[in-house]
Amino acid sequence: MLLQPSGQGLRAGVVVGLLGVLAIAWGLSGLYEVGADQSGMVTRFGAFVDETGPGLHYHLPAPIEAVRTLPVGGVNRLDLSAEGDGTDGVGLMLTQDGQPAEVSFSLQWRIVDPYKYLFLSGDPRAALRQEAAEAMRQAVAQSSFTDLTAYSRGGAPARATALLQAALRRDDLGLSATGLQIRDVEPPAGAQAGFHDMAAAREDAQMTARDVGGYRDRVLAAARGDAAKTVQASQSYRDQEVSEARGEAERFALVDAQYRKAPDVTRERLYTETMERVLHNTSKVIVQTPKGFSGQIVLPPELFRSKPPEPPAPAQPQGQAGQPAAPAAADPSTAPTA
Repeated sequence: MLLQPSGQGLRAGVVVGLLGVLAIAWGLSGLYEVGADQSGMVTRFGAFVDETGPGLHYHLPAPIEAVRTLPVGGVNRLDLSAEGDGTDGVGLMLTQDGQPAEVSFSLQWRIVDPYKYLFLSGDPRAALRQEAAEAMRQAVAQSSFTDLTAYSRGGAPARATALLQAALRRDDLGLSATGLQIRDVEPPAGAQAGFHDMAAAREDAQMTARDVGGYRDRVLAAARGDAAKTVQASQSYRDQEVSEARGEAERFALVDAQYRKAPDVTRERLYTETMERVLHNTSKVIVQTPKGFSGQIVLPPELFRSKPPEPPAPAQPQGQAGQPAAPAAADPSTAPTA
């Protein structure tokens, strides 16, 4: 059916149909879609002709026109490190205190002008990488190695971001840096052992400082407690002495008033009370001599020794129903004799 009656070649209608199908397919190849966070850059024989937004669009089929979609709404990431280990190598950096450091960091960036990004620079990613490395190098040069290894990184990421943004505005590459973050800071490979020893010594010094601070706080707390106890005891002693002095003064005033009213009676009472206090805890011996006795009386020293306190009398046993028990029979051997 497709061949001519003579069997040589295709029919003319078949050739025309095939050419028509090919023409339709070639024409439909100009359809393209731009995503929500993309921008379509249309070129005609390599020259820019139009920028299209999100949606379905059409351009003349290749090789007349071509389109390239660029992400303009999202944030891109670029990782850089000192060595070329799959990322972009930026070399060693020198810190403020003269120590070399291998700094690995990440750059977040986005396209703000697709036209400038594609047509005003030969390799915008290479230029961005170079500007980011230079900005980080300047920021590291303003920070010590100790600050870079700390949690805050010594403020180097913020300074590097500001420097990179200024450089991108100056070069007008159609790019914007949203942030630089330091991922890791290490000494050079040959000096890692020494730096690790230095870090361990720094941690030991910090631990010792914490221990000294804790001991100081404990000693100060104990000293403050002892001082408070001493002050409280002094105040209590002062209050007691003042109260006793006031009581003695009031007592003396009362005695003086009584003495003014009855001097003889008051004098006798004071003498009696004084002798009672003096003789209360002393041993006393009263000797009654017959009338006209003029001999010498010698008393044994045992009479003047202090006697131990007598033990309390034992309780008497109770009988039935709470009645006292009957007295025990007297022992004839211990009974007094006349």
